[in-house]
Amino acid sequence: MPAFVGGLASQPMDTRPQYDPTPAARYDLAASLAHELKGTGVASNVVSPGAVLVEATKELVTRISPARGWGDMWEEIRPNAVSALIPNDQERFGEPDEMAAAVAYLCGGYAQYVSGATIRAGGGLKVSRAAFCARRNGEPGPRAVRDTEPASKITEIHDHETLAA
Repeated sequence: MPAFVGGLASQPMDTRPQYDPTPAARYDLAASLAHELKGTGVASNVVSPGAVLVEATKELVTRISPARGWGDMWEEIRPNAVSALIPNDQERFGEPDEMAAAVAYLCGGYAQYVSGATIRAGGGLKVSRAAFCARRNGEPGPRAVRDTEPASKITEIHDHETLAA
């Protein structure tokens, strides 16, 4: 079984331009380190988690819920918060054990051929700055862009600039 070098890196959002370059650099570092470690039996990979439901996340979402009209009970708040803040294909927050499972996969025998990779464990989340800001302000805004969409369909990503038609 190969040794594992890696880390966790949040998924980039344009609302944090001062922070996002750091975790983004981890992706390139994992790939560069994988090439450097060629022949050693050590793999270098990254797990990039989406919004994970930990106590701090639940407290924050519950605190901002009244101003957003998401409900009073967690059973009401959760789906509304997911829809408004982190729309994703799974329609929920991730769980800590799901992130741990991604790391465990990379450390296990089934990932012996995986090297220089980034596993995006975000439920299919990728929200543009314009869409995030619009949702934050309660406006419909441009649509969220999912990880699974081909580049030819990605439009209106950043302040209505068209990157690909």
